[in-house]
Amino acid sequence: MKAMSKTRKSQRVAKLLFAEITPFSEGGAQGTPSMGRTINISGGGILMELPHTMPFEIPVNLALGIEDDVARVKGKLAHYHKNDDGTIEIGVEFVDLSKRDKELIDKLV
Repeated sequence: MKAMSKTRKSQRVAKLLFAEITPFSEGGAQGTPSMGRTINISGGGILMELPHTMPFEIPVNLALGIEDDVARVKGKLAHYHKNDDGTIEIGVEFVDLSKRDKELIDKLV
């Protein structure tokens, strides 16, 4: 597990959103999508809660419900943490945000 940086490039804002995360293997094969919820979000990534872990530093696609719209974002799993209650928190760093998705995320932060 990778340690989290003490300094952040973007301020994180506590925000509950429902999200779908789809992992991809190194070869590009799509894995099984999972539903989770966000804990916080910034312009550079999100922290979300999932019922299970995923391999470290894999590429993922996210679908984030923002108001009446959906941001479809590419990212990579940056870190994870297992809580005492068994839930998993994962940090996802956004990669190559489109202008449209950046504008949707900027509405939240």
